[in-house]
Amino acid sequence: MSRLSSLFIVCATLSAGTGLARAGTCADQITQLRQVAQLDHQPTPETVRQVQTYGQLMFAAALAEAEAMVAATQARQDEAEIVRVRGVLTASIGDYDAAEESLQAALSTARRQDARLLELRAAVSFARFWRNRGNAPAGRAPLAAVLDWFSEGHDTVALREAQATLDSTV
Repeated sequence: MSRLSSLFIVCATLSAGTGLARAGTCADQITQLRQVAQLDHQPTPETVRQVQTYGQLMFAAALAEAEAMVAATQARQDEAEIVRVRGVLTASIGDYDAAEESLQAALSTARRQDARLLELRAAVSFARFWRNRGNAPAGRAPLAAVLDWFSEGHDTVALREAQATLDSTV
């Protein structure tokens, strides 16, 4: 596989979008898109879209596997983060009701576990979700409440990012 194809796969894996909407035929698409990703030529917009779809499907499959592992092992320390990521992904394909439900569940799970950093990450995602939907104030209160809990460490990346997101919800 060329370096260019590898770069596209990495970028696609990190992105979220329409590929999840086609999850019903994952196996066929993954096989086809693996072939596309291995071509050593200048990518066309169609090739880029196909590789992005491949990455998104792989990411969705990894997320489903993580959810299954939590259910099977009852090891719940990463549950809030897994549910948060599901919320972000479902929002990216336009399933806003499911996304809101997942993000709310991530907040609740993190609170129940007293996992402050995971609660912060969920609150940031929740605030961004509402900001991107054109209703920034709806996500502001949960984020402000979590951010207020932290009395130190405001120079860390996570807290700077949370503060910047809070500032963008005004």
